[in-house]
Amino acid sequence: MIWCEQKNHTIDCYFCSVDLKGFNTKSKKKIAYPNLDSGIRLASHSSEIPVPHPPPNLDYILSDAEDTKTFAPQNESSSDFSVDEGSQLFSQIEHNDLVRDLGFSKDAAELLG
Repeated sequence: MIWCEQKNHTIDCYFCSVDLKGFNTKSKKKIAYPNLDSGIRLASHSSEIPVPHPPPNLDYILSDAEDTKTFAPQNESSSDFSVDEGSQLFSQIEHNDLVRDLGFSKDAAELLG
């Protein structure tokens, strides 16, 4: 199988479109698998469909360093982001909410502060 990115999950999901209810190990050969764009079956090669050959060199493929776009750094005054270097204290209510949201145990909550 060749797996591709789905375009529409409701109609192009290979795993959701196969109904496996009522099948067991003896009758699993009767399962009908669809031929979807997200999961394309491999084709057997013949005289009409030859085996593809890789290119002789890979010079035309850009490396990751060549492929990435670089952006000029912005000066500090044009940035909308400000960095606060000081530590921030939490109230007990905010601390309890954080412990509850993260699902910490009592011991882990004590380590948090």
